[in-house]
Amino acid sequence: MANPEHLEILRRGIGDWYRWRRENSDIKPDLTGANLRKANLEHFYFRGANLREADLQGANLQEADFREANLQGINLQNTNLQEADFREANLQEANFREANLQEADFREANLQGADLQGTNLQDASFSGASLQNVNLQNANITNANLVKANLSQSNFSKAILSRANFYRAVLTSSSFVKADCRNTIFSKANLESSNLQQAEMVATIALKTNLEGVKITGACIQDWNINSETNLKNVECDYIYLKSRWEKENRKVFFEERRPHNPDEIFASGDFERLLRKAQETVDLIFRNGIDWQAFLNSYEQLKVDAGGDFLPIQAIENKGDGSFVVRIQAPPELDKGKIQKSFE
Repeated sequence: MANPEHLEILRRGIGDWYRWRRENSDIKPDLTGANLRKANLEHFYFRGANLREADLQGANLQEADFREANLQGINLQNTNLQEADFREANLQEANFREANLQEADFREANLQGADLQGTNLQDASFSGASLQNVNLQNANITNANLVKANLSQSNFSKAILSRANFYRAVLTSSSFVKADCRNTIFSKANLESSNLQQAEMVATIALKTNLEGVKITGACIQDWNINSETNLKNVECDYIYLKSRWEKENRKVFFEERRPHNPDEIFASGDFERLLRKAQETVDLIFRNGIDWQAFLNSYEQLKVDAGGDFLPIQAIENKGDGSFVVRIQAPPELDKGKIQKSFE
């Protein structure tokens, strides 16, 4: 149980708390099992404290400092933890459901088995953190830094991962079913045996990524960026989509351009691999509001110069009939497809 003296000092307010901590720097506050629901603890200093199984549901902990603290089994559901510092903290089995963790710092923290369902993790940092078997369903992980984090056997179903960085992360046997992975970086990450079914992988970067044994049926791989070192051995895929369309009226994403075209057919052995090899060798440039042909030609000539004189032939120009055009350019697999697309923006 919590130390009554420590709990009383905490409840007096931030001034008394800081004063006591300065005068007793050798003492680690013991708030084990404390009930601090809906408390206003903004900017409080909990570094090294023991808050194991404490209940802080609905509290305001914005910019609180939890570095090196023991928060195992803590209840932080629906709390405001924006910009909170959890570096090297023990957060095993912690409950963060629906919490605001925008810009929070979890570097080198241990979150094994934590529940982060429905959390706001925009711009949060998890570099080097341990997040095995973590629940991240419906979480907003936009622009988060997860470089070299261990997220094996975690659940990202229906999560928003747009622009998140998983460079060299461990994601083996994780679930990304129906996740939004637009512009997500998976380069050199290990996703072996993960489930990517029905994920939106538009412009996903998976250079030198291990995708061995992944399930990817029903996903959309529009403009995704892979190379010859992306491991696609034993990938399970019955069908795939090559285009994604946002319908503003219904606020819903629709996948289009199914392969195989026939909705009653699935890929025969080797078909998916052949489709991917073709995708590696081409890049589709989409112009939704028509083409300024002079500007296009200028960008195209500069692209060839930047590519060291490679031929880069135009394979096809397609008028979609709604004012948009698709120009398909043949490009060697080693070229950065994302960089090519940006050169025409």
